[in-house]
Amino acid sequence: MNKNQKDGQLFQAAVSLVQALDKAADEHLPGKLSEIVKIHAGIGVGCIFIPVPGADLLAALGNTWTMYLRIKQRSRHTFFKKLSPKYCFRNYV
Repeated sequence: MNKNQKDGQLFQAAVSLVQALDKAADEHLPGKLSEIVKIHAGIGVGCIFIPVPGADLLAALGNTWTMYLRIKQRSRHTFFKKLSPKYCFRNYV
């Protein structure tokens, strides 16, 4: 199997993952929250295509942090109002 075939398979797997995440978000999250999560899930999957070592991790961290901030801004629930990205950073350390 050559590099182009492997890249094609990786791309197809990424597309399938984004589609599955979209479906799960639609089934389990309210409308506005679902849209935020779907956008950031797609960006997160796209982070794997960054060819610079470490840059993919930083991109995923920034994407997750931004998603939490957007959820916090739109949420009426006190849990998300108190949520701080500094707590989310612990997932990556």
